[in-house]
Amino acid sequence: MRLSFVAALMALAIGCAGLSGQARATTLPDAYVHGDGAVALSAQEPGVTIYSSFHLDINRSAGGLAGVFTWSDSHGAVGPLVVIQSLVINEMAVEGNHARLQMNALLNGLPACVTLEAISGLQGSILVQARSCDDGALLYEAAGSVVQGTLEISDGTPSTYNFASGIGAIAIVRSVALGAGVGSFGFKVNDAGGAASGSLSYREFNPALPFGARRPLVQVYLVNPTSLFIEGFQATITGNGYFNGRPCWISATVVDGSRIVPANLPSAAPGALDSFSIAVRASNKDGALLYTGEGPIIRGDITLGTLPGGSIAAH
Repeated sequence: MRLSFVAALMALAIGCAGLSGQARATTLPDAYVHGDGAVALSAQEPGVTIYSSFHLDINRSAGGLAGVFTWSDSHGAVGPLVVIQSLVINEMAVEGNHARLQMNALLNGLPACVTLEAISGLQGSILVQARSCDDGALLYEAAGSVVQGTLEISDGTPSTYNFASGIGAIAIVRSVALGAGVGSFGFKVNDAGGAASGSLSYREFNPALPFGARRPLVQVYLVNPTSLFIEGFQATITGNGYFNGRPCWISATVVDGSRIVPANLPSAAPGALDSFSIAVRASNKDGALLYTGEGPIIRGDITLGTLPGGSIAAH
């Protein structure tokens, strides 16, 4: 009898756990706008900065639109407290990192029709307009950049970013008078967040000199990458930096040989088919050519690839 009672309790517990698991199950949205933080608003008076706090949790799925939007700002001496609370989300259009929403809401407790536009990225921004639902008269308008918190927009397309990284050296062959040189390089660049970031360094040495007497003939540092373009097994990295201490424009082309996979070299060693070349110009891409260096890799490896958005990885 006692055993039957314990068994019944265990069955009941398992059944409740199953129901609890079902209750927690949710349908993933195919598009959403999420965020919490503060926006610095454009004030009417010079030198006055007004901050507004916001909360966004709006999702679109097969079941339709659902979620909430709240907004509040205090103008202090400039104006009254403004509070917006969504009631019903009517429309949401998402394209890339831009979202536009229409909703019925309360503006300081009174009905209003609200339009919200949001842009995510390195510097997100929000525009809010509240109008009378009867005659369309503008009741409130505010816009500004997100200065604190997060703002995330998704149209359902999986987010990815490209990366290029490498370290090694190339054999540089020039005229007999100049002899052969060795160019050592290292770089790590990605376009996460929609903009290129990272760095690249390069130095050329004369290998004929004794090791202790070797000094760089050329030193190049790319500190502000402006683009990363990957096509197949080749990537181009461009940006601004320094050539022997002087400002310059830099373009590097790198090849990840592991992406080529020729039939006659199924087990090529890492870096065996990689290559690296660099061009340095004065001021910008149309400036005078200051330096070029290219050649086969004699040591090291280059890797190109794509990672899911939000991933943090070392390469």
